[in-house]
Amino acid sequence: MKEWFSAQELADLKLPALPTAKKNILASAARENWKSRAREGRGGGKEYHISALPEVARIQLAVMTAPAAKKEAVKTEINPQGLAEYAHIEGRAKSRIDAKLEILEAFKEFQKSLGFANTRARYIFAEKYNAGEVNLPDWVSRTIISVSACTLRNWTEVLADKGVSGLAGKYGCRKGTGIIDTNEAVKNYILGAIYETPHVSCKNIMRGLRARFKESRDCLPSYRTLQDWVKTWKEDNEQLLTAVKNPDAWRSKYKAAAGNASESIVRLNQEWQFDGTPSDLLLADGKRCNIVGIIDVYSRRLSLHVCDKASAFAVGCATRKAILKWGVPETVRTDNGKDYVADYIKRVFAALGIERIQCRPFNPQEKPHIERVFRTFSHSLLEQLEGYVGHNVMERKDIEARRAFSQRLFKKEEKIELRLTTQELQEFCDDWCQNIYEREEHGSLGITPDEKAASYTGEVRRIADERCLDVLLAKPAGKDGIRVVSKKGIAYEGSYYNAPELGGHEGEQVRLLLDEQDYGELYAFDLDGKFICKVISPENKGVSLKEIAVARSVVQKRAITVKKEAWRKIAKDADLKGNALVREVFMQAAEEAGKLERLPTQTVAYQTEQMAEAVKAAISHEPPKPTELSAVEKAAAERLKAQKQPAKVVKMPPSPQQNLERWQKTKARFEAGEALTDDELFFFENYPTTAEYKAQVFAAKCPKVIAGAM
Repeated sequence: MKEWFSAQELADLKLPALPTAKKNILASAARENWKSRAREGRGGGKEYHISALPEVARIQLAVMTAPAAKKEAVKTEINPQGLAEYAHIEGRAKSRIDAKLEILEAFKEFQKSLGFANTRARYIFAEKYNAGEVNLPDWVSRTIISVSACTLRNWTEVLADKGVSGLAGKYGCRKGTGIIDTNEAVKNYILGAIYETPHVSCKNIMRGLRARFKESRDCLPSYRTLQDWVKTWKEDNEQLLTAVKNPDAWRSKYKAAAGNASESIVRLNQEWQFDGTPSDLLLADGKRCNIVGIIDVYSRRLSLHVCDKASAFAVGCATRKAILKWGVPETVRTDNGKDYVADYIKRVFAALGIERIQCRPFNPQEKPHIERVFRTFSHSLLEQLEGYVGHNVMERKDIEARRAFSQRLFKKEEKIELRLTTQELQEFCDDWCQNIYEREEHGSLGITPDEKAASYTGEVRRIADERCLDVLLAKPAGKDGIRVVSKKGIAYEGSYYNAPELGGHEGEQVRLLLDEQDYGELYAFDLDGKFICKVISPENKGVSLKEIAVARSVVQKRAITVKKEAWRKIAKDADLKGNALVREVFMQAAEEAGKLERLPTQTVAYQTEQMAEAVKAAISHEPPKPTELSAVEKAAAERLKAQKQPAKVVKMPPSPQQNLERWQKTKARFEAGEALTDDELFFFENYPTTAEYKAQVFAAKCPKVIAGAM
């Protein structure tokens, strides 16, 4: 604790029994002959010892200037006993122990500064603590609301006798014996409410208890008891509560960390990490550029690409540069920024066979290597370049202040700021990566990144033809590159791009990619990524539009002919000539109608006078009933019947339902490993492709829709 004070310091403290003006304090010191010494440092003067002040001022000064408590020192200095038990104490009990240790250390410093007897010092300290005048953290006063002289004495004795763990004390009932802990149903209800809605208030829990246990409300805790129990349980189970309430926070705060972020990386180019950041430089054009960084986790090699602004295409350019230099990576790890989730980037990585891992939002620790190296880069020689604007607001203000001063100091024509161009900054980045960063020993590797890469003897995937990479990384023509092939070609920027190979693709969507070397040509792919052809603009290339149209017409006719022939064969196999489809529909409807179970209905005879007369008229026109045949006539009829040819039996084709049942039985035999005849195997493989099979499957899935249509 500080013991010497200047007159100005005492005046500023506004202590009781002391003047509040510096001159008056000096007068009192001279009049009462305060203990003093010469003040060191600038200004000189005198300092006065705390013992010279009035007692009430000394007390107030002691509580105001006492240093923050050192509970760790108390734990070991007073009595090391109970430290093992203290390590296993959690929650509310631990908080109370820590608060008591803070108070005891503050009291120790308070008594030391005043030199009072123990008893008197305890009474004064307790009074000041209860008044909130002791310099202690807020959480201490919230945990221990008030103390007394007897309390301070008891704590000191317990600490000396039982050690730190003895300060936990026993408040209220012994743990596990309260009204909530002894009622399993009530306890489980409270825990269930907290689990389902971790933010539920005690007020709503109480309402729920009264509703659930309305027949036995006498066994319910009071609202205050419920509050205390929930608070204690949450303190004792903080990790468990966090795991339920916020899994991400639990992983960040509690999840056990094993190893380091690169311990699973054992191959060169096994994983690259990407990130981008605005540069802390103003370039010659007065703008800040963007830098895309790529780091190989295995070797820690770094590649930096300077671009005008952040974009998916800038990421593609950075990828091209790194691939040509290092080879093709197995995996890339990026954040979830729009530059890295764009369809263009997804398509590029998929085409190159690179797995893309996307980090969770606001979790930069998932790609720590590129994050760390960016910090290294931005705090290196970059700060010495012209145009440096600082890493934060405070630095920028200081730089602007210095720039304003220099502008006042020199004439305008004398102060020239040599800022870099984009190309010059790129050259700076390349030189720094290759000649400084990659040649300095890396703390995690123990060798330089260049040496780490050179020591690798495994395989490295390389692209043989750079032009292939150019096509894969090409910009889409327009927003997404999707265009429809019309009879005139593909429209793009006021021109129609055409090629003979487009014949037969009319009406289809294609994806166009720009040819960076020739803006009169475009690459055309189908939406599955299959290359179709290279299309050209006849106007820009000076090629005859008529020649292209004629050649395309030939290709188109050939393609349509092939497709028509394939279609004809499909129709033939479906066997739907004539009215086959209509017959099948009617047969199926009749079959389903036969399966319909009709409930008996009660009928009542209904007849009007006119209906009765109509019946009579109908009977009058009926032909006469045949007379009974004689024996001779019957014999003759039998002879004629015997002479007649037997009627020809026409075998009806199996119904769709019968075919489906046959296929299902054949499938079961096939799956059981039973051998099938050639006819059975042909039927089993081809029947699922028929319209009859698909119609029955659809009817089985949507019976309500079929019934409504009928």
